Amino acid sequence: MKRLLSILAAACLLCCPLSGCSPAPSDDDQAGADMRLSPVSLTEEETKLLWLAGVDVRNSASFTLYDYQTDGNLHAIFFSRYLLNDALEWEKDASFSPGAFDETPLDAAGRLSLTLGEDGAYTFYVHAEGGLGYSHPAPQLPEGLPEPAAVGASSQTEPLAITYGQEIPLLIRTIRDDDSLALFAPGETLETDPQQLERFRGAAFTEAYTVTFFDQVPQI
Repeated sequence: MKRLLSILAAACLLCCPLSGCSPAPSDDDQAGADMRLSPVSLTEEETKLLWLAGVDVRNSASFTLYDYQTDGNLHAIFFSRYLLNDALEWEKDASFSPGAFDETPLDAAGRLSLTLGEDGAYTFYVHAEGGLGYSHPAPQLPEGLPEPAAVGASSQTEPLAITYGQEIPLLIRTIRDDDSLALFAPGETLETDPQQLERFRGAAFTEAYTVTFFDQVPQI
C-alpha cells in the first residue's frame, strides 16, 4: 500500500462518503490525461446525505468539493492560507501549510473539499482514488469580529488546468459589519490588481485558501 504522509502529526485517514469516484486509470491513461481541477456537481442523493450530516452544499461559504486529475508524477499536495491586511496585500499564513507527500508517486486522481464547521473554521479533506486520504482543520476565526456580520465566499466554478508548482485559489471569504459584500471569483492566481482589491477595504476579515500540486516533494 502506498504511504500517504502528512507534515502534520494530527493528520488522519478518512473514508470518502460520496459516490462517483471512478476506478483508477492505468499508467498509460494517466500519462495522457489532462491535468485538471474541476468543481463537482453532486447528485440529489449525495446532496441529501450531506444535508443530513449537517453540510449545506448549496452555500458556497460552507462547502466546496473538487475532483483533481494529474499524471503519474504527482508527489505532493499542499494547501496554503492567505490573509488580506489593511494595506490590501495578501500575507501568507506561515503557520498553516498542511500537505500530503511521498517519494513514491501518489494516486493521480481524487477529490478534495473544504467544509465549514460550527466554530467558523474550515476543514480540508483529501481522498485519493487509491483509498487513502487525510483531513486537517484550518485556523479558527480571530476574536473581535463584528456581531452580527455579513459573511460571503467565492470559489472556483469552472475547471482549471493543474500546473505543478503553481497555486490554485480554492476559496476567498470575507466578513464585514455591513451588507456591502463585494466578491470576485478567484482565477488561477490570487487577485493582485489594486482596483479589484479595493472592494475589500473596510472588511473586518478576508482570507483565501489555495492548493498546489507538485511533481516532487518540496522543501518546506
